Amino acid sequence: MAASDVPLELNLRHSSTKKQSPFFTLLGFQPRTQPPSLPYSILVYSDPAKIHCHMAENLTSAKHQQIVQANKHRRPAPAYHIGQQVKLSTKNLPERYHVFKISPKWVGPRTGTQYNLWAQNVTLDFSDYHDLNNISNSYNTSVIGPCYENPEHLFPGRTPTKPEAVSKNRYKLAILLEFK
Repeated sequence: MAASDVPLELNLRHSSTKKQSPFFTLLGFQPRTQPPSLPYSILVYSDPAKIHCHMAENLTSAKHQQIVQANKHRRPAPAYHIGQQVKLSTKNLPERYHVFKISPKWVGPRTGTQYNLWAQNVTLDFSDYHDLNNISNSYNTSVIGPCYENPEHLFPGRTPTKPEAVSKNRYKLAILLEFK
């Protein structure tokens, strides 16, 4: 193959997306690469509107195939309801709200005030957290998780207990771990 044949070969290759060659897409016909062996007439001209319609159908079909492949392993969004307690991931919160090494991965429980199934987002109530009031309260379900309470019969003793007060704001300690 000569170097001058390379551009022609590239323009004659069949595209899997458009279902035709780039040459046919631009000009509406395939070029004659060699003289025909039989004397028959070759349709040189194709209707541009027909070509455009055919190209649009092929591109739409390729787009739908890509959507199917992209969504093949996607999990459905969890269903939340208004008033449900959820936890919020801290990975997308601004840095001033958490320190990476010591901050928890999830913050919660928060109450969901709205749930939009179509947009897959949950609006949370931050009325009792005044430092979070200046950020958006609507989050995608990928950074929201359901908040479950520990069942006492399965995990006894996990419920935190507050020591009894000896007097107002004074407590009796069994052991002092550290003093500064």
